[in-house]
Amino acid sequence: MRVAIVGAGLAGLGAARTLVDAGAEAVVFEKSHVVGGRCATRTSAEFRWDTGATTVAPLASPLEPWVAKASLTPVPLPVWLHRDLVPEPGAKTQRQRYVHPQGMRKLAEALAEGLEVRLQTEVASAQIEGFDHVVLA
Repeated sequence: MRVAIVGAGLAGLGAARTLVDAGAEAVVFEKSHVVGGRCATRTSAEFRWDTGATTVAPLASPLEPWVAKASLTPVPLPVWLHRDLVPEPGAKTQRQRYVHPQGMRKLAEALAEGLEVRLQTEVASAQIEGFDHVVLA
């Protein structure tokens, strides 16, 4: 089975990794020049920051085994929650969350290792010749 996956964010890379591990052939198409999607890490001089997802909480998800493989670090609990950059009074979680010291895109890069990822490739249709299935992620 040959599957095209559109999008190299965590969902697309996680889907590709799951399919490849199950014996399918998966090719990931990404319009950007890097993997990660909303797990975007920016740098300027000596500063680094995440502009998208800043942490992950992979409890009971296909990402759970990648916490150690991607060298993610636990965030001290409790984690305070916010909405529109304003802390919500009393809103916190005891669910363990993880971060990568060099930016969350490192998780996407770990997931992409060994996968066929075609960067800077725009997909114009949900039908891609040569593939049995297409996943929009």
